[in-house]
Amino acid sequence: MNKDIFDINDNEIRVIGSSKHEPEGPNPKRRWWLWILLAVLLMAVIYIFLALSRPAYSPVVYSEEPIADSSQIVSYQLQADTKAYTIVSHDSINDIALRIYTPVGGHVELLTGQLPDNDNSIILAAQAADYRADNGKISGAFVYKGELLSRGHPKYGFCAIIGDTLTMGMSKETILFERAVEQEGYFFRQFSLVHDGKFGEKIPKGKAIRRALCYYKESIAIIETVDDESLHDFSQALIDMGVQESIALVGSIALPLYVDEDGNRIAIELEHWEEAQETYIVWRK
Repeated sequence: MNKDIFDINDNEIRVIGSSKHEPEGPNPKRRWWLWILLAVLLMAVIYIFLALSRPAYSPVVYSEEPIADSSQIVSYQLQADTKAYTIVSHDSINDIALRIYTPVGGHVELLTGQLPDNDNSIILAAQAADYRADNGKISGAFVYKGELLSRGHPKYGFCAIIGDTLTMGMSKETILFERAVEQEGYFFRQFSLVHDGKFGEKIPKGKAIRRALCYYKESIAIIETVDDESLHDFSQALIDMGVQESIALVGSIALPLYVDEDGNRIAIELEHWEEAQETYIVWRK
């Protein structure tokens, strides 16, 4: 028969009080840290789930300018002709006198360096990309026969020439830049004056002889002002005359070269800055 645990005989000594040994079962302090760890893991799982389910986005780098849809561009299929020449016409919009050069036939390309004086195959030429005033280097991205000559794009307007197709538009990014490199084409950037029949990007102030590459009456033309004008007023005149797409070309000086329908070659000798990396858009017969 078992003795009652509370029975103590005369020869027995028992110590009453807390034991120095750990009690059996889970430690309350360990259980508290376990709950904190589980809570942290749960929060991490929720954060990862929300991050993966959130739609991706890209930050806008140029917040001052509207970013245009790169699909809103104009492509023009150049038509070869046995007789290549330039039609010269005049117009006046909003009291701004304009001169319009429309190439007929031939094919278009870019040139770098000074315009050759003895190349009789050229029927129309105009300076294309700007160059920097500090070092004469090309301003903005420029591709020549697939070779990248300049990087960056401080301007949104662009012109790509790939094969027999000329494309203009306004966009911060365009796949046509890569295609020009891959397919040995041409590409340069300038200010967009007219995009999709409306004002293009923000443009600098000041007055000078203005010139632009335009999609006008379902063909490509170079349009310039006869007198000094601001880019804003020039853009408004282009819009009012029905231009759908237009990028600026180097202005301030006369158009260097064109050949009229009668074969007359009108050439202007330009002053050259030795440090400048000149570029031209030309039509050849």
